[in-house]
This record gives sequence, structure tokens and C-alpha cells, in this order.
Amino acid sequence: MNEGWIKIHRKFLTWEWYDDINTKTLFLHLLIMANHEEKQWRGLTIKRGQRLTSLPSLAKETSLSVQNIRTSLKRLESTGELTGQSTNRNRLITICNYEKYQMKSQASQQANQHSTNRQLTANKNVKNKKKKDIASPKAPQSHILPIEIFRLVKNIVFENKEQEAAFYKRNVRAGKALAGFSKEQILRAMVKCQLESAEVKYDWKLETVGKKIDEYKNKTLKSKALTMYNHYLTLLQDGLT
Repeated sequence: MNEGWIKIHRKFLTWEWYDDINTKTLFLHLLIMANHEEKQWRGLTIKRGQRLTSLPSLAKETSLSVQNIRTSLKRLESTGELTGQSTNRNRLITICNYEKYQMKSQASQQANQHSTNRQLTANKNVKNKKKKDIASPKAPQSHILPIEIFRLVKNIVFENKEQEAAFYKRNVRAGKALAGFSKEQILRAMVKCQLESAEVKYDWKLETVGKKIDEYKNKTLKSKALTMYNHYLTLLQDGLT
């Protein structure tokens, strides 16, 4: 774990938890310690962007108290930075949007802005090609965009093309229902669904957005929701979906 490096964008300086020392320390620690590739451990699959740990272990590794760790985890979960799944002895932590933070680059790339821009362009072209491969020719871009935003907010990662094709096929009807709304209205409704689901513990779907978008599309977003909205909107504008 002492080899290699991670990427941190300068926008991290404006992150809402940046001035919370405990929460910032914990998040950076998890970002560094998360698996950079999928591994097996005692019958469990620990995926890229995940960390199998425990509250006492995190406390020892960061020199924070267990209560500090518990509080910071709740804060990070509330703003969609990570999710946690507890077992009898361990806690499996998943860093949301890990793929966006630590996008894999080609081995020959140099770590400079020119190469980064070239890689982002390549990624966008690949994703556009995937859309053409898996989307029905009869489905216009206006039907696909809501599905792409849904995939971004839910941090859905596919293991193969079959999973990706099934995902788009399953959601194309719901995407069509949202085709008349702007990406800002769709994203606003999805952020509200994401925060609401965290409070009442339910798994929202693209169909959920269709049912609630008239209620949520023009609502004023408060601190946490606004931060999430701006974060995802920046990713959309950067062409990561």
C-alpha cells in the first residue's frame, strides 16, 4: 500500500468538508487505502474503490477516536461521498465516484495537463461509441441523457458490455419519460431522490425520478443538495458521461 499515487484535483480545496479536519483526514485516508484493483479476501470480493476495515482500525490508522470516525463516516455518507456496509466484524466502505477521482490512464501517458486533456477526450469518444453500440437507433439522445445522469449519480460501474447493454435496455422507457426536461431539472430531481433515499433507506430508480420530477425540478436546493448538484453538474459539463 506504500507504492503508487492517487489523484487529487485542486477543486478539493473548495470541498464542503475541507475545513473539517477529522472528516478531511478520514476521506483522504480512505482514498489512499482503497483498492486500486479488485481482490479476493476470505471469500469476499473487494472491488476497486472499496476498503474492508473496521472502526477501531480506522481510528488507529488516522489517530482519531472511534467516535470521531463514526461521526465523520456519517457526514461523508450524508453527502454521497461514500457508502458503508457493516458485518459482524468488519465494515466494507465504498468510495462513490472513485472511478471519476482515480481515472485509469494509459501506461505511456505523462502526468501533465496536455496528456490529461487527451485522455478525457479519448474517454468521451469511447463512451459515445458505447452509446451507439448499445442504444437503439430509434432512441434519440434526449432519451439516453437521463440514463447517463442516473448512472453518474448512482455511481454505477459495469463489469462487461452485457451488463451495460442490459442497464440501458431496462431504463430506456424511463429515460424516454424524462426526455422533455432539461439536464439541470433532471439532475436536481435526482439529487433530491439521492438525499431522500439516504434518510428513509430506500433504493430509488430512474422511474422514481419520473414520478417526482414535477415536484423537485424547481425546488431550491440547500447546502448539501446544492453541493452535490454542483459537483455532478461539473462532471456532466466536463464530458464524463
